[in-house]
Amino acid sequence: MIFRAVLGVALAVSLTSIPAAAQTSPVGIVTTLQGQATVAHVANSSTLPLKFKDSIFERDRINTAENSIVKVLMGGRAVVTVRELSVLTITEDLGRTTVNLKSGKIAVSVAKQKMKPGETLEVHTPNAVAAVRGTVFVVEVARQGAQAGGGNLGAATQVTSVTGTVEVSAANNPANTALLTAFKSINLVGSSLGQVRTLSQPEMSTLLSGFVASPRFGFNQATWQAMSLKEQNKLVALAAALLPDDCPTIPPPTTRARSIFRTSFPTPDRSRRRRRR
Repeated sequence: MIFRAVLGVALAVSLTSIPAAAQTSPVGIVTTLQGQATVAHVANSSTLPLKFKDSIFERDRINTAENSIVKVLMGGRAVVTVRELSVLTITEDLGRTTVNLKSGKIAVSVAKQKMKPGETLEVHTPNAVAAVRGTVFVVEVARQGAQAGGGNLGAATQVTSVTGTVEVSAANNPANTALLTAFKSINLVGSSLGQVRTLSQPEMSTLLSGFVASPRFGFNQATWQAMSLKEQNKLVALAAALLPDDCPTIPPPTTRARSIFRTSFPTPDRSRRRRRR
């Protein structure tokens, strides 16, 4: 009887420790944090400010505030860049990583050479699924308001492939599928797939530049310009590293970005300063 009692207690302890052990293995780590964001842990139902180098565990809910950007490195094989006013969770199961984007906008970079055979990464939105094995792509979810009878009609999703291929399907109709190659974009409203359209090079540069947070009040504009160009070039360089030989190239955003900044923030006339001295 004593042996059975001890064995029962040991078994109960081992079973209850399984969920805790699973939660100690993070699915990602925060490598960049600009602005403010929060994370809600499923394990203890707490919501805390997200910090640089924080671990992200399965089903943790990330919320980003205005003018904020969060980058999560997932197992050294993928990077998820989260824009402002976004809500998402990440799960992993049997070689499939799933990013559940409830609202907002993300860019996902997947290194195919670091994916194991059979591994996939999917982005799920309220009305769409985007599946890849190695590419760079952007997903945006906009809420359309409440719909009569509920359902997924209240969401619109836009998926854009920067490099590689992305398979996009309606969440409630997997047979309704489109295959996007580089520079292709598609909109889904409810369960309806729109027409695939091709982005121009300036449009793609603008799309990538959107993943740099806006400058804060009093921020030095010259420093902001340099930081913005650096972040844009990081995205373009990553896309170029994964770019297949038969895909169009992405132009560096430097020229376009500089022209925009010259218009918004004119360069001071240094010659006048010299004359005044």
